Amino acid sequence: MTKLESLRKHILDSGLGITPDNLATYIEDGKITSHASKENAHFQQDYKIVVIIDHYTRLIEELAVVILPWIDAHYPHHSETPFTFDADVLNGTSAQVALSIPMQEVIFVETVEGGTKTSSIELPALLETCPNTTLSVTIVHDPQ
Repeated sequence: MTKLESLRKHILDSGLGITPDNLATYIEDGKITSHASKENAHFQQDYKIVVIIDHYTRLIEELAVVILPWIDAHYPHHSETPFTFDADVLNGTSAQVALSIPMQEVIFVETVEGGTKTSSIELPALLETCPNTTLSVTIVHDPQ
């Protein structure tokens, strides 16, 4: 979960005055989708990064200015809504803020001498790595 560690460090280094004592990060709603075949053992991870900041004293807009570039860099194919948030105002000067950031990673699996190596890879890079891969989309219309 290198993205979780990277985001945590990014927030702590942001200059917003958030300290490790005020910051909790974790993963929820994780799901693995297998793309394994005779040729590979690749799989996809879908999950939400949850960030909770206690005693946050700045504007949510300032937090968004810090978080959005990180999301663009680490999940460039995100939806139009790259994260959601909730805030619980604790007193007149601070709040507990919770962010939920949906993530998706394709895990590339390689057999190496002595074992297996895994690495996170973006979809365009995976298609370049596996040039015979065909990406297809099926659209199903449900009239109900």
